[in-house]
Amino acid sequence: MKKSLHKDLHLKNRLKAYSATAGAILVLSPTIKGQIIHSGIQNIQLNMPDDFYELDMNDDAVNDFTFLLGGYSSIYTTGSISVWYGFGYAVIYNAKTDSYNNSWMFHTTNYASRIAVHGLSVGSAINGTNTMWSNTVSPHWPGVFGLGYRYLVYTASGTNSYAYGYGDFFGTQKFVGVRFYIGADQHYGWIRVRLGDYIYPLTVIDWAYESTPETGILAGDGGDTDSPVPTLTADPNTDQQTVTVGLSFNEPVQGLEQDHFVVINGVASNLNELTEGEEYTLDVTANSQGSVSVELPYASVTDSSGNPNLLAYTSWVYEVESATENIADNRVIIFPNPAKDKLFLNLKNASDISVVNISGELIYSRRKVLYETIDVSQYAPGIYIVNIENKDELYHKKILIE
Repeated sequence: MKKSLHKDLHLKNRLKAYSATAGAILVLSPTIKGQIIHSGIQNIQLNMPDDFYELDMNDDAVNDFTFLLGGYSSIYTTGSISVWYGFGYAVIYNAKTDSYNNSWMFHTTNYASRIAVHGLSVGSAINGTNTMWSNTVSPHWPGVFGLGYRYLVYTASGTNSYAYGYGDFFGTQKFVGVRFYIGADQHYGWIRVRLGDYIYPLTVIDWAYESTPETGILAGDGGDTDSPVPTLTADPNTDQQTVTVGLSFNEPVQGLEQDHFVVINGVASNLNELTEGEEYTLDVTANSQGSVSVELPYASVTDSSGNPNLLAYTSWVYEVESATENIADNRVIIFPNPAKDKLFLNLKNASDISVVNISGELIYSRRKVLYETIDVSQYAPGIYIVNIENKDELYHKKILIE
């Protein structure tokens, strides 16, 4: 008798994701090819630190694996140089099932004492002959898809950017070989995962497993492995309101239109084809300071055989340091930075003030103030922008709330 996954349970499972992708995510019915059960293309995205997703491979109300994004940032100043430092990581660990034996294939190498998940290519064997399995039960020692570091160095002559990344999944998609239990029976399967160029976002594209216990599977078996794979790239931190986004495919596609792109806090223009069907650029102009995101949804284009593309996503922070900052610094005192409980503002001219988060959302505002104390203890840790405006000037100040 054919086995199938219940569509409603798939939807319930997907709603456990801590954050939602900008734009629509298609939830497709699972398909069965032989004895392999496939989830359908899901494209579940985690976009911010502490976002997580609990994956139930077979929809039996038991979470088999958990995906997690982590990271932090800090700002420090040395003389006339300011440095923003960010660290991010993407991991998998097994949910606390009855057996505690769900596991994934890993490398002998590690990243900063963390076990590296082995990124598999299409056709790689996943079965009982594999010996490199990890079944860490604690999120403190998970399997790592990738680690990313980024520095922004602010000097009088401009801003320099440095980025480093490690891991099989960094900036690409790979398959994770997994084994998990349905009752007392062990099953082999795969999960297709993609990381962004700077770790974020983590996308769980789809997954499949062999319905016969103790039977091996090949990475990609039962799934849609012929889909064109798009990659969107952009500088994640910029003071330019208009950013040129790069788009590339791993094979030629057809039918791409500017209207296919979903842009949050911005407007797309000037879609330009560099290499026929494979390489493009797109200009995106931010509507306001804060986070800007661009998505190419699933099935926007097809290859010559009619296979639909997978989803691609990128985002960045548009932030402007006021040209009058040196003058304004003599008129504005904002402390402490970083702030933990209270933020104090001492202004020499009555001004309108506002505070926005990196997504551009207004979280605080007052009009015509000279002195202000803001309780920031309830705000989520991260980077915020303080805007100060009066008849003579507009001033922006980046602060860190711990």
